[in-house]
Amino acid sequence: MSALLLCAALMAVYLPASAAAPGVTVLESREYLLGGAMPYTAQTVTHSLSGRQEERIFTLAPGSPIVPVLARSDYVYNSALTLPQAAQKLKDQGRAVVGGVNADFFSTAYMTPIGLTVDNGVIITCDNNVRALGFLPDGKAVIGAPQLSIAFTAGGVTQKIDRINRVRDVDMLFLYTSDFSETTRTTRRGKHVVMKASDRLTIGGSVACVVTSVHTGTAAVNIAQDEFVLSASTAEPIVRMDSLAPGDEVTVSVAALGGSYWEDVVTACGGLRPLLVNGGVVSGLDSDSHGASRAPRTAAGIRPDGSVVFYTVDGRQSGYSHGLSLPSVARRMLDLGCEQALELDGGGSTSAGIAEPGKDTFILTNRPSDGSPRRCVNFMMFVNTAPVTGDMAALHVYGSELLYTGASGEYAAYASDSGGHPAPAPDPALLDWAFTGTEVTASYGGIRGSLAVRYTDTLDTLAIAGPASVKPGGSAQYEASGGTYGGKPVAVKGAAFAWSADAALGAMSESGLLRGAYEAGAAGAVRASGGGASAQARVVVSTPQAITAKDFEGDENIAAPGLALSRTGKYGLAARGSGAGELAYDFGADRAGLTLPLRLVADDYPEYVYFWLKGDGSPHTLGFTAVTADGASPVAAAPLNNGEYALYSAKLPRAATGIDGLTLTYGEGAQGQSGVFWLDHITFSWLPQADAAAPALTAPQSGDGVLYTAAVSDNAGAVPKEYISVTWCGKPLDFDYDAATGALRARVPETDGALGALTVTAADAFGNYARASAYAEGAPAAPGAPEDIITHPYAMFLLYLDAAGVLDTAQGQNGKRLFEPGRLITRLELARMTAAMLGLDARAATALPSPFADTDDAAVKAGFAAGLLSGTRAPDGTLRFLPDEPISRAAVCALLYMAMPKGLPGGEPAFADIADAPAFARAAITSLHRAGLVSGGSNNRFSPQRNMTRADAALLLARLFC
Repeated sequence: MSALLLCAALMAVYLPASAAAPGVTVLESREYLLGGAMPYTAQTVTHSLSGRQEERIFTLAPGSPIVPVLARSDYVYNSALTLPQAAQKLKDQGRAVVGGVNADFFSTAYMTPIGLTVDNGVIITCDNNVRALGFLPDGKAVIGAPQLSIAFTAGGVTQKIDRINRVRDVDMLFLYTSDFSETTRTTRRGKHVVMKASDRLTIGGSVACVVTSVHTGTAAVNIAQDEFVLSASTAEPIVRMDSLAPGDEVTVSVAALGGSYWEDVVTACGGLRPLLVNGGVVSGLDSDSHGASRAPRTAAGIRPDGSVVFYTVDGRQSGYSHGLSLPSVARRMLDLGCEQALELDGGGSTSAGIAEPGKDTFILTNRPSDGSPRRCVNFMMFVNTAPVTGDMAALHVYGSELLYTGASGEYAAYASDSGGHPAPAPDPALLDWAFTGTEVTASYGGIRGSLAVRYTDTLDTLAIAGPASVKPGGSAQYEASGGTYGGKPVAVKGAAFAWSADAALGAMSESGLLRGAYEAGAAGAVRASGGGASAQARVVVSTPQAITAKDFEGDENIAAPGLALSRTGKYGLAARGSGAGELAYDFGADRAGLTLPLRLVADDYPEYVYFWLKGDGSPHTLGFTAVTADGASPVAAAPLNNGEYALYSAKLPRAATGIDGLTLTYGEGAQGQSGVFWLDHITFSWLPQADAAAPALTAPQSGDGVLYTAAVSDNAGAVPKEYISVTWCGKPLDFDYDAATGALRARVPETDGALGALTVTAADAFGNYARASAYAEGAPAAPGAPEDIITHPYAMFLLYLDAAGVLDTAQGQNGKRLFEPGRLITRLELARMTAAMLGLDARAATALPSPFADTDDAAVKAGFAAGLLSGTRAPDGTLRFLPDEPISRAAVCALLYMAMPKGLPGGEPAFADIADAPAFARAAITSLHRAGLVSGGSNNRFSPQRNMTRADAALLLARLFC
């Protein structure tokens, strides 16, 4: 648990430099006691010869509960990991890691260590030419050349082994164990002797083996967990094992010629050059570019009291840490009290990390020169072996250590137990916090933790936090989110900075509040400066998604003198959706302008209004009254001289908040004072062009029979839920929808009829829409269903329509009902089925006079009254419906498309014979095809002039409206 504390930084001072070795000045230092027992220091120093350095120093004492553990990959060959990954691997084994550094040098070609590796007393790798650092069971350390003698004895003859678990080279005999890899990884022709081993290999130990097989060739040999493999590729080392055959008994032994104490080593890693020997700096360390150059370094040293120092210094980062040459590293180890020291891998490999006291998370504390931690072959990790007690024995304060003048810091307290392990901290509300100006302190029940803080009025870098976009006319707050000084993070929250912004973005206040411009798409930068540093962030005035201001789908009646608005649902009078606004006007004798109080409010100050207009051919002009902060402003829009629907747009004045009315201006030369025109789908937008593309919609898919999923997306952004509808068998259905991802889920009822139809419709703000359906077959046909549709390919659709009372059936000779699905449908039959499907009130139309001379059918009259049906003018001037005539596929599409909501996507005709369709039907055929509702035959032909069967017409009706 943690607590937060804000402390105001009021002055600019530095902590005094602490005592240091000659030529070294400590600028700042932070010390921890890792695991309650291991001193760790992170400090910034300046060297008289090499400049600023970032050092990390670990001190490991013999007998401490903190013990060294070698962390490595599972295999030696081509396997590596970063320091944080190494720490996590040990944590996964249940070990309490408190710190660690990188260890041995390695071959970059094969990612194998170059020196001695001992893990829990077992030899993992060995190269006799390399020095090593080893730890004895009591925690004491040794540095030197082990000079291991590795050999095998068979038949009384002893032969030398040159390397253990190294990539095979010429003129040497190699020993492989299962630690190397699954195989010997050899590709060159050679010889392998596979032996079953009785134990693991240790320094000073011997292992009895039995030869199980001998192999000659280029193929690698597998290595089992309990096997050793002798391997060589050239004559002399092959001769050494030439006498070995399956069944032979072999003893493999390792002796330490560099000192018998190496036989007791339980943990070891290789190094490269000795830096200190018996308290003296080794000469010639800078004899080559590797030693002479300033670079990141890692080293280990032993003090006279037996404690071991692990040292890292960052490098190759100007202004942060330059790095040291090898002679400087040696002198630094001497400064730190060491008398023996060894160079470990450095450069981009240099890594240091800790688990801060009270915390369980391992963090990298240095800054690797590669920019991120490098994958290395092994690491020396420090593990806390003290028992976990769980009591709160110490408090540790963390937070802002360096603050900018006038800023505030944020602090948290963590706890550790008497074993140095993380422990639950008290409730932050129960902690007592204190701030002295140079120290933040948290205390609870006599337990106290503190953190030293310092201040600066100089910054090297500065960062800005705030949104990357601001709404038109909106506002956004920006603040300094962080800074650095000398490569260190600096808390800047709450401090004063100078703020500015490019004029295109709007106006910026002294506190960093940007009041955005009204023009969508404007871009520029906001800037902050202070402490000698500055920062800027790119910001754009966003382009909001268009919004539907009015779609005329609900009932609406607004009247004013000379101008009245009502909603009409008559087929053919909607440009988008199913309804339109019908406006009747009458100027009267004085021809005064007319105004209708239609109030449409918009957020975010739209720049354009789009609308569909079907005029009456008159020269009158429709306009809007826009609302702005300065009052009302007239907006010219469109003339009524177009007798067909067209999409118009008008530019709104700056900072418009909507529309407060429609205006109609008299056009000179008009033949009449009154008339009717239609208005549909008014849209507010921030773009100078309309969106003509419908949303993308995947067809619903069933996962478990009743749960359907689909996906919705749009080129203009997320599709709001209110623009989506889901129906089941033509009735609205609840659904779940995530606008951010477009994922849609709908659970449908169990199918209780002949057809289950799920249809998803997704629209955009301009009224363009896409639809997709899924169909599920339900129960068998009910008794009394037409017998000629039960086995028809469209049976589930036909049975659904019959149950709904839509099918036009007849009585067969056997007394049973028939639908005659293969017969051509007549105009009258289609009119009746369509009226029934749409729910047109044929009974109410019975008493109406028929507009047609050749039929008095109520369904035809109802379809004509709804604007759905039309006829043909005969030579005698009468209007004929031709009820008994068959109807073409093109005409059926045109009729049913007129009955659908408008806004389905159009586009280029999809059929090769679309030109054979009459002009009035081509758009209908194309849109229905793009929506997946009609299809063609072979050679991509629709055959629009071919007459449609009753089954095909019924199928299209069911797909469109159920």
